[in-house]
Amino acid sequence: MDDDAPGDLPEPVIRLVTHLMEFDVAAGNDEAMNELGMLFSEGRRGFEKSYEKAVRGPEMRRRRSA
Repeated sequence: MDDDAPGDLPEPVIRLVTHLMEFDVAAGNDEAMNELGMLFSEGRRGFEKSYEKAVRGPEMRRRRSA
């Protein structure tokens, strides 16, 4: 592990970040969609490693566009 790597975020912060980024994704922010997907797909910063959650952003965008 890299000693300079940032540590895991507390669970309330993860929930807040997820909520805010999902709001941005629903508004059409591609950068937020990519970052949120990476956080979940890699399990970074204490986010649960979850493919299902990682692909949720593109699914939100598809529903919004329909």
